[in-house]
Amino acid sequence: MWIGLLLFFVLVFTLYLVRQNTCTGNKANLSYSPVCKGLPLLGSALEFGKNPLKFLQECRKQYGDVFTVLLPGRRMTFIFAPTQELRKIFFNGSPNLISFTAGVEPLTCRIFGISKKGFSMAHRSLLTTLRSELGAKHIPQLAHRLINRYLFTFRTVWGKEDEKEASNLLTETLSDASLRVIFGDEFANASPSLFKDFVDFDEWFELAATPLLPHFLLRPFVKSRRKLLDTISQNWKYTKNAPIHKLTEAYGNDGNVPSLLLSALWATWSNVSPTSFWTLTHILADEKAKVKVLAEVEKSCPLLLSSKTELSLEWIFSNLPFTAYCVSETLRLYASVVDIRKVVENLEFREFIIRKGDYLCISPAVSHRETTLFPQSEDFIPDRFQKQGTHPNAVFDKDLLTFGGGFYKCPGQSFAMVEIVLLIALVFYLYDIQLVDRVPKMKESQSVGIKKPSCSCRIHYLWKRRLAGMEEI
Repeated sequence: MWIGLLLFFVLVFTLYLVRQNTCTGNKANLSYSPVCKGLPLLGSALEFGKNPLKFLQECRKQYGDVFTVLLPGRRMTFIFAPTQELRKIFFNGSPNLISFTAGVEPLTCRIFGISKKGFSMAHRSLLTTLRSELGAKHIPQLAHRLINRYLFTFRTVWGKEDEKEASNLLTETLSDASLRVIFGDEFANASPSLFKDFVDFDEWFELAATPLLPHFLLRPFVKSRRKLLDTISQNWKYTKNAPIHKLTEAYGNDGNVPSLLLSALWATWSNVSPTSFWTLTHILADEKAKVKVLAEVEKSCPLLLSSKTELSLEWIFSNLPFTAYCVSETLRLYASVVDIRKVVENLEFREFIIRKGDYLCISPAVSHRETTLFPQSEDFIPDRFQKQGTHPNAVFDKDLLTFGGGFYKCPGQSFAMVEIVLLIALVFYLYDIQLVDRVPKMKESQSVGIKKPSCSCRIHYLWKRRLAGMEEI
């Protein structure tokens, strides 16, 4: 019986693939985009899962700028075009044609445990709250808090001299600072196990997002999520004086609050840590870049560390421009492979019709390797952004897709840039630091978020200067 059912489904899926490939075989007469050939039932899941960046690059060479990838439970139609064209159709397209909410709802609800009923309203509230509380007018106060926390972590975790794994060290430093700045000291002090549980949760994140994979097969993920939600449920009352409190105020005792805060925590932690890792290691591996950063921080960090300096966005990016360009270049090289929307009505794009129900996708990682936009696109060349001016956020309104765009652009874009730039600047100002290992390759199988390193990378550092309040280090 089971064999018969399996053969039936294989036959149905095979006929489906044949129909798709038949109706898209002659590109000049096509209505629908070409479909990448795959296996029955699995589609292109194995190839995509192994190395999504390489897979999409090869598909583009074979099928052109528009093609559909079949994965279990979804059709993903990828489009490639000049950046401004992508921004117009993908980020600023009519909500009557494409939907961000419908695109991310299944993953968000599945991962964080938010109910579908409350997702749309909750997500807009999250965006609005973070955009307000982490916006430019609050950056001076937030920046000083970040610096104070970084200095505390240098004293208590880094120490005067040591050799440590860079990714773990930077993750601990950034996670502590951002948690205390966004969620508040009281919440952080009441949640000592949060960081460890989050690391376990994030390790399984991408696999847990797979649509047809039952979570009961992923016990470590389920266990870590349960711990995180329990901790947040018990302690979110301690966020009263923190930026995130406005979100909890709006929802009161709504059962979605812990899941919503977990999604905010993931957004706060998951991408800044690998970005800081790649930025630091690439600067250390590039002597010219390192010399420029050192010259810049020697000039600017004395003012940066002064409580009298108003650390506005303009001040930070004007006084640490090359450090910020290094972060921008990292975000170009290690951007997410996939960004998605849901097509809610048939959508015309060039000579193709993209079907209602498809996931409309772009690939920032592939687009950022366009040699017409970024010559020597595989190399780390921060100077390429100097032509954009001294405000790195302007870069993301033009050629980079890392932070998204339109209404759903990352609400913490400015804050994320600031926390990474400040950390990198302080590390180079306060420590003599060098690589012990080579810069690792990125994790090839990862498709969502800033790419993580494929293996460990150690650094050696030595405290190099006297600093008020840091004599005991």
